[in-house]
Amino acid sequence: LGQICGVSDYKAIYALFLPEALKISKRQKWRSDAATRTRTGRLLDIVLSESIVSRKCPSCRGTEYSLINPTKCCELCGGTGLFKNFDYLKAQYLEITDRAWSKTWRERDSDLKALLDRRVYQVKRRINNNLYGESDS
Repeated sequence: LGQICGVSDYKAIYALFLPEALKISKRQKWRSDAATRTRTGRLLDIVLSESIVSRKCPSCRGTEYSLINPTKCCELCGGTGLFKNFDYLKAQYLEITDRAWSKTWRERDSDLKALLDRRVYQVKRRINNNLYGESDS
């Protein structure tokens, strides 16, 4: 993500996307108080972490099976081999209730993920156009 956006440091990536995340919060009419702005920043931190950090399950190391009993699926990831950031951990990090997460902030999480996906798509398209000489239209 950093290479695509032209920055290499996590803090720089965060600083690049925070104004856009705050624009989304304003456009979608999220509350404009200090607590919501702080939580929006923390939510961006979660979204960036999920996109940058290895998603291999720490319990099975991505093998999908229990390291103790290789015939059983890993219980932590449910046999997917991928670590899932559990909703209750996200709610704790945002200092909100599980109910507030599921009612309000889960959708906001999706909004910020869509922001990152759009940005990555735009940059990849620009790179592709530069490589193959196509126009930006």
